[in-house]
Amino acid sequence: MTAAMPAVTVYSRVRWADKWKVEPYLFCDWCEFGSGATLSRAQLNWRYGVGMQSGSTEFKQFYRQLLDERYIKIVIHTAPDDDKDESDEDEEEREEEEEREEAAGDEDIVWYGILTEVEDELGGSHPNPGGADDTPTGSQNLMAVGLEVLLMRTTIDRSWYRQSKSPDGATQVELRRALPFNEKDQRTGLPRKNRDVNTYGFIDDFASGDAQYWDTQDIIDYLINRYPPRNVDGNAIIPFQWDRTELRRIPPDWDQPDFQPHGKTLFAIFNELLGPHRLMSWKLDVQSIEGVGGSDNTSASEKLVLRPLSFSPAPLMTSQGQLVGGARDVRDLDLSMALDVRTSELRNSAGTRFDQVVIRGARVRVYVISCPKTAR
Repeated sequence: MTAAMPAVTVYSRVRWADKWKVEPYLFCDWCEFGSGATLSRAQLNWRYGVGMQSGSTEFKQFYRQLLDERYIKIVIHTAPDDDKDESDEDEEEREEEEEREEAAGDEDIVWYGILTEVEDELGGSHPNPGGADDTPTGSQNLMAVGLEVLLMRTTIDRSWYRQSKSPDGATQVELRRALPFNEKDQRTGLPRKNRDVNTYGFIDDFASGDAQYWDTQDIIDYLINRYPPRNVDGNAIIPFQWDRTELRRIPPDWDQPDFQPHGKTLFAIFNELLGPHRLMSWKLDVQSIEGVGGSDNTSASEKLVLRPLSFSPAPLMTSQGQLVGGARDVRDLDLSMALDVRTSELRNSAGTRFDQVVIRGARVRVYVISCPKTAR
């Protein structure tokens, strides 16, 4: 579904800890919200050259923008002000507008992402009314992807485990290889308890009383705490947490996944643990950090939050445990009558077809109603 609203404000910043800057002449063509294996995307447009923007009274020269790899926030206003002219706002008015945006909260639709691609449509030169040399003109189409791309750039390539035989019995060692969760015993073929109940990590003594199996909740908890998105220097660039309410409600806490994470990305692992084949999905939200903010703020005031989703409309019982229903995730959409949707696409994809469907749960009785054809 493509979301479009009459009033849209675009913000940018270089680092996640920086303050959002209003980009009054950077326009959003469209944006899409994705979940699971589907990336969120957006396209923005910037026109450069000599021209007069809306609300101006004189010609100005606008240069090409170098915004690639910047963070982008697109605010789609649910109650747009048609009389507002952002081009005449001074810096103080824009700061007040930002405060109003933050106070609006859930009333506005907000899209977050990173600019990753710039396409330059050259328009030739244009005479400069000020008498200077001709200036190049054109339009830049800037493609942005959602913050899920940060998880695609995070590769699992190491582990942390506790040496039970160390002098204090609590020494944690970093291993430059990702250990399997619930690694199978080569002799018996059964999974082994290799999770340390006291730390976010593994344990080398499988027979220890502190050794337990990993379940889906444990694995997600471990990965989020150990693998926040980092820069090339290895420093965390954005606080990464989880929706504790949904994490403790939807993913199973009774299963024992057995897989090798080495070389995989966080994006791939989350799709494996929270995929449609398990009647689940996930999305990323951005939430404010309480007590952090201000113009002189040097730390991030917003955090990235993983939110699990459920496709099951009702709880399903299995031989091992219960799959929680996701009734709170179900929404009714009237695409033909919605006032805040410009266009909507219903797509039939061959990639979502299956040769076999395995049903979990107790056998239920069904019936079929048939209507005989009436002769004409």
